[in-house]
Amino acid sequence: MKPSFPMTRAALVAAALLSAVGTGTAGAADVIKFGISTPLSGPAAPWGIPHKQATELIFDEINAQGGLEVGGKKYKLEVVAYDHKYVIAEGVATVNRLIAKDGVHYISILGGAVVKANEEAVNEGRVLNLPLAYADGLVSPKNPLTFHSFPSPPETTSFWKWIKQNHPGLKRVATISPNDDTGWWSIKVETAFVQKLGYETVAKEFFERTMTDFNPVLLRILAQKPDIISVLASPAGSVGLIIKQARELGFKGRFIHIGQVDTSVVANIAGKANVEGMWVHGFVQAPLPEKVK
Repeated sequence: MKPSFPMTRAALVAAALLSAVGTGTAGAADVIKFGISTPLSGPAAPWGIPHKQATELIFDEINAQGGLEVGGKKYKLEVVAYDHKYVIAEGVATVNRLIAKDGVHYISILGGAVVKANEEAVNEGRVLNLPLAYADGLVSPKNPLTFHSFPSPPETTSFWKWIKQNHPGLKRVATISPNDDTGWWSIKVETAFVQKLGYETVAKEFFERTMTDFNPVLLRILAQKPDIISVLASPAGSVGLIIKQARELGFKGRFIHIGQVDTSVVANIAGKANVEGMWVHGFVQAPLPEKVK
């Protein structure tokens, strides 16, 4: 399986170029700062760690070639990263610090709920934002400097067509997702799509990101006898616990995550046998494989 990184090289370089051209501060120190607000600890760390590592990998490669050339001058690219633990208050604090103290003009925030909470700060600071996130209205005319940098549910839900064609016996779908902007919008989009395909949505549940005991939620879901449980928008740490506890409660069906998830973390928590047959749209991996270092 080929590793995929959460942000393309083209997007990073283009954004850095815009930062250098669009601000008057980068030239003084010959450095373009790139801010990252991401979860480096907690259940969502398997997203945040590769987010930071992939950015550093690309910037190291560019810097090793002398930096990014803008207007005939070379600039070094510097990553300034903070851990927001996927806690909204921490996300607001780290973004404010990146803009006000570190002086970044280009930023990448992971997590739809965190990005939504920082819309005003990003817009008022005229900061170019390439988030690893999705939420309703996140990319819109009211956020003119925010752009998607990876696939979101309107694109990834198309995988359900393949499932419908290749596994026609699966008909009943249950969903469990975080209780925030990311989870709400993800499930809204996915539910509308699968219902158009003829699936029956038998349960929709939301959980707080700090939850570790999913048994009460899973008991409600399993009572509806789903064939598939979708864990869209859930971080790897939570997905592992959901699968482990669902199997312990007797669930024999399939799991699907049509977002990005570190399957090694999921398997380590849930057990490899319990994740066999799980469908995922994309995956992230930390540490980075040797062949791409």
